[in-house]
Amino acid sequence: ARASAPLDIPVWARDGEELSYRVDFMGVTAGYARLHSKGRVRIGGHDAYHIQIKAWTTGTLALLFPISETYDYYLDAETLVPLRRDSWLKKVNRPEIVLFDQEKGTITHWYGDTMEVRKQRQIPPPGFYDGVGATYYFRTRGFGDPSNSIRVFGGRKVYRVSSERAGEETIPYGKATVDTFLVKPIYREEGGSREKPMIGEL
Repeated sequence: ARASAPLDIPVWARDGEELSYRVDFMGVTAGYARLHSKGRVRIGGHDAYHIQIKAWTTGTLALLFPISETYDYYLDAETLVPLRRDSWLKKVNRPEIVLFDQEKGTITHWYGDTMEVRKQRQIPPPGFYDGVGATYYFRTRGFGDPSNSIRVFGGRKVYRVSSERAGEETIPYGKATVDTFLVKPIYREEGGSREKPMIGEL
């Protein structure tokens, strides 16, 4: 499927890539996450990639912090900025649709059953990404070039995000090992008289 797919389609979108993660805390499995690329679709007049994300806690943590969530993201096929996110609000037992208007710089949360506006946020221009869109942007455009930066909305603030290579490392992978690049993300908070660096490193 990858060999026959058009070259302008990212590798992760060519054959339904699925990424599975186990989250460990102090040697104990706390939960899992799964990211599934579900292909190219047409939505709101845009060609988009559909990414489905599932996350859930397990064991003792599931009793203390029960999480079992599914999110359907739609990323613009050209820029990979977010266009829409669908989910289910368990607290009120209602569906939610979030629309990202890149031209107007707004994020609008709607109740999916009545299309009543739940809340709206204004993001200063130009365009912006969220965490999911940023992840797939860097996977597609490449990590490690500090001059390649994008604006990411982190829920309350907007950050200028880029990355740089910090070395190479061989890590365990299943029953074998794999050679990897060590990548350091660079976050700088926008706003005020100057950009402020984030505290701490990843």
